[in-house]
Amino acid sequence: MDTKYAVVSVEQWFSLAFRCFGDSPPILGNNFVQGVPQSVSLEGVESGMYKPICDAVNKMLVSQQMELADYGLRAVGNNPENKDNPQEPDLCLYRAADIDKYGKAHVHAGKSEQWGVLVSGPVNFLATPEPMLCFFFYLVVADQQCHWGYDSMVVLASSDDIQALQDYQQHLKTPDSQKQNSTPLYLQAVTDILENQMLYPIHKVSCNNVNPKMPPCICLIGKYTEASDSPTGRGMKGYAAYDLQGKRIVFLKDYWVAQAVGVHDELEVYEKLRLKNVEHVATAIAGGYVGEQFTCTQDYMDKPHNMTPTTRRHFRFITKKYCCKLETYQDQKELIQVVCDGLEGHRQAWELAGILHRDVSAGSIMINAEMGEGLITDWDLCKYKDELFQGATQHGHSGTWPFMSATLLQYPRKPYELCDDLESFLYMLTTMGLWFHLHQYSKTLQDANGTSIIYGPVDIG
Repeated sequence: MDTKYAVVSVEQWFSLAFRCFGDSPPILGNNFVQGVPQSVSLEGVESGMYKPICDAVNKMLVSQQMELADYGLRAVGNNPENKDNPQEPDLCLYRAADIDKYGKAHVHAGKSEQWGVLVSGPVNFLATPEPMLCFFFYLVVADQQCHWGYDSMVVLASSDDIQALQDYQQHLKTPDSQKQNSTPLYLQAVTDILENQMLYPIHKVSCNNVNPKMPPCICLIGKYTEASDSPTGRGMKGYAAYDLQGKRIVFLKDYWVAQAVGVHDELEVYEKLRLKNVEHVATAIAGGYVGEQFTCTQDYMDKPHNMTPTTRRHFRFITKKYCCKLETYQDQKELIQVVCDGLEGHRQAWELAGILHRDVSAGSIMINAEMGEGLITDWDLCKYKDELFQGATQHGHSGTWPFMSATLLQYPRKPYELCDDLESFLYMLTTMGLWFHLHQYSKTLQDANGTSIIYGPVDIG
């Protein structure tokens, strides 16, 4: 141990100080009392246990004639969360004096959400450690079920669950499975889940079935396959998920829905598309809002353009088809066919269901590996026909910038129209051509067979 500092890791701190409460957390009261330097303030039988320990350690620290003498041992509380032995000492080693010698040690508490980060004022945790200790204590004993991000619909997968996934992996390697076009995609998805357990533990997720008469859909997920790059916004994550009941690979999407007029969760949109028999779109099988998880950061933000940032709510859903990204197409023919399918799905959604997508991009067109067809996905920014000219309900413009129409980019307050989505399809094809096909701006070289291949980024500037 370093002679100047006596510390424990964060993991050790929480495992020692905040043990599991069982079914119900303790009620905060007079039992949680802060001590004072080199003394014990607790009443009752616990004092007889704390005081000799504190006195002995503090005498030792002073006798060392080192900087450790600047520390003191304090009784933090009577450890009410320790159900097995409520009298077990709960002590904290902290810097007790000579604070100016080391400078003012200030910290700021932060809360990160989809709208940004809330930051507290400065807290001098060396001079007054009580606020931080109280904060962590209240955080742990708070109502985790509703207010601190606890998600009862997600649990760690059991060994039996993981074994079921491994069995499915072996099934995909059989000769009969290898004959199917979708097998390589599914096998890669399962392999990624199993091989990344160290950093992305496998979890079991339960979602309510779209058919209320059917049991919930229970899936296994691991490392996400796609995610938003932005620390704010919808916070989207997509997963290849293994359906334990159906023994198949499905797609799970998790994001935060804006609670504003004219904003619709994708489960609602997919149900409306299904009722209108719209083709070339995914089929939702389960999902819904995750408890009562809402953002609150927006309540403390400035209001740009006199518009209040909207609250976001946690949402997830599952679709039956797990698909390839558009950029994995095999050749020009498949690219044109897949985009054509997506365009047809877009047309039917507009003409049959009165829904405009408003976020057409390379990420919203997927390839169904089983059927070889294109699907148009990501309907979370769509609007219904009668909502298009009602004015903006959120700050900022919908869409993916590289694929947005020139008119929308030049006039950001212009209402979204059908022609803007159609222009995005053109930009999507152009982008795929610039990225993956030879043209006059390509940087190329020849492989061993004399075939020209692209080796560098496109530079048309």
